[in-house]
Amino acid sequence: KARAFLKTGDELEELAREVNSMAYSLENLIENNRRELSQLKAILSAMSEPLTLIDKSGRLLLVNRAMEKLLEGDARGKYYWEAFFSGEILEFIKKSIEGKGNTGEINFRGRWFLITSNHIQESGEVVIVLHDITQMKELEKIKRDFVLNASHEFKTPLTAIKGFVETLLEEDSSHREYLEIIKRNTERLIRITDSLMLLGKLESIEDMERKEVNLRGIGENVVKIFRPRFSRKGLYLKFYAEDITVEGDPFLLEQIFINLLDNALKYTDQGGAELRIYRKNNWAIIEVSDTGIGIPKEHLHRIFERFYVVDKSRSRERGGTGLGLSIVKHIVMRHNGKIEVKSLQDEGSTFTIFLPTFNQ
Repeated sequence: KARAFLKTGDELEELAREVNSMAYSLENLIENNRRELSQLKAILSAMSEPLTLIDKSGRLLLVNRAMEKLLEGDARGKYYWEAFFSGEILEFIKKSIEGKGNTGEINFRGRWFLITSNHIQESGEVVIVLHDITQMKELEKIKRDFVLNASHEFKTPLTAIKGFVETLLEEDSSHREYLEIIKRNTERLIRITDSLMLLGKLESIEDMERKEVNLRGIGENVVKIFRPRFSRKGLYLKFYAEDITVEGDPFLLEQIFINLLDNALKYTDQGGAELRIYRKNNWAIIEVSDTGIGIPKEHLHRIFERFYVVDKSRSRERGGTGLGLSIVKHIVMRHNGKIEVKSLQDEGSTFTIFLPTFNQ
């Protein structure tokens, strides 16, 4: 605020003008910083999402109003392990400070949050933001329960319809064509219902069975079932497997093999398919490739969505439900794995699944 006023007509007057100019610049800079800081504080205070800034030592430098409300008090200056009494959050923040920025879902004080972190390389500080997804989780549960209940309700009448149609087919030959159509569509509805029930269980069960599972053993059993079906269609089914053990649910892992080989059988008219199980960089690899109709490039990013089919008329004709690949992806995710697909139209597809092994 101070200014120098000199009218000496020499170098001192020139120096005073320079000092005054510098003072004006500093005043404007400080005022701009103060205004920006005030705006930032206003924005952070108005945020409905709890937010905190944590330094590399683990101390909370900044806590917005929503975070204060969540923590039931001002936690500024505290270490994060003093402010958050949740093992999930503590582990998440620890990894974030180490530079492993990530995203996850956590349950804290009876509410569900999507937690995200952003690691600031220059200072080593970490910004943690919590997004309340409790309502979304409740809606997901309602949807899952509806699908499961509806599927259970559909299963009984569909089974009864199929049973009576099969009885009529044995006794009445005059309407065989119509009865066959009813039977075929009833079986398709039953497959859809079974798939929806499995998807619902995958989403609703938090803890699945975990035990040592030999992938080669599962592969051998599934290939025994599918090889005659491939032969009847004039196709080959090759099988190669290393002796690999993973931790997981044997029933669910078997569903991966069944769904991928079933898809290969449905959409392959010439050639055949191969199932390979091998180890690569501490991953157990399950690979199913075929010489079928393939998948156009523009559809590849959507094939794991529920009920999504590339060609609806062809899929309906071949008995596809649009749920098989969605089931496979859910199972792979439940086993902390990942899935990739490579495909060219009219040249075939290769699905590659990576599952963690014991020593990863």
